[in-house]
Amino acid sequence: MFATLRQLRSSKRLLSTWTDTFDKYFVGAEPVVKDQHSKLLAKRGLIYNIEIQDVKPGYISEYLSNAEQVLPSIHSDQEIPVELYGQFHVQWGQLDRVYTIWRHSKGYGDVDRTMKQLSEMEDYGKFLQSQGKLLRKREQQLCYEFAFWPTYDDNYDGGLFEIRSYNLKAGCLYEWLMPGRKQ
Repeated sequence: MFATLRQLRSSKRLLSTWTDTFDKYFVGAEPVVKDQHSKLLAKRGLIYNIEIQDVKPGYISEYLSNAEQVLPSIHSDQEIPVELYGQFHVQWGQLDRVYTIWRHSKGYGDVDRTMKQLSEMEDYGKFLQSQGKLLRKREQQLCYEFAFWPTYDDNYDGGLFEIRSYNLKAGCLYEWLMPGRKQ
């Protein structure tokens, strides 16, 4: 029985050594990734809350006017840990769509505190009700920046912006990035 056990241990070691050698020479020289790709390729800390609102046709001016009255006060309130990064009205593509982008500088903790504080504000609740009557649809996304693209300069001087989104298969973000880095 002991001889069989010794042979089994020996064969496991041999298999392990052979597998390591095979992987080293024949599988490729891709670096071993030891963390989630989203953690490796995202700038940590900053979280963007992107609100996408589809406004009913003919109500875009009223919607933007209401937003101009309320959103800057949230941005300037030092107690609420959020910054109004920008609000954009789509002019090509999905018309009557508005993107409102908020920036949270200290991660998900800031997101939680902001949502709690906004839910306790009576004026904000009234604002959401009045804006809700002007909308066909709305959604929110929490996003990180890609670490391999530069951060946008905060000095806005007018102009047009392109908004992109990518649908990637789970676990493929790293592979998606690699061809761009090799060029």
